[in-house]
Amino acid sequence: MSAMRRRLVSIPAVFIAGVALFALLPFWLPLAIVADLVRGCWRLPLARLGLFGLCWAWLEIVGVSLAGLAWLTGQRRNQALHYRLQAWWAASLIASLQVTTGAKLFTKVESLAPGPVVMRCRHASLADSLVSAWAITSQAR
Repeated sequence: MSAMRRRLVSIPAVFIAGVALFALLPFWLPLAIVADLVRGCWRLPLARLGLFGLCWAWLEIVGVSLAGLAWLTGQRRNQALHYRLQAWWAASLIASLQVTTGAKLFTKVESLAPGPVVMRCRHASLADSLVSAWAITSQAR
């Protein structure tokens, strides 16, 4: 599948997911809470995961919209702009993960200055990629 075709499918899907999760929040959140309580899960994992999904969808919508705006304004090759956008996106996703799930992330990132640096990161999942992006753009100096 070409990149353009993939974008024509994935971008509207993210917009639809974000709007649907928000619009249906009064319905799915109480159901998730009840399902958690019936199962004896007092920390409400389904509800918290759903809230993280809502945050993720809206952060994706904002990030894709800003990247699209950069593209439309002739800034698609502006690496500094895209770096700042990626840093904001990764930090916002990690913050929302921490707020909604109570996850705590600890890093031991030494200074990357003066650079350039070659990073060898093992990416077993999307979460690994997110944590690497967050650590490099927000934690390392």
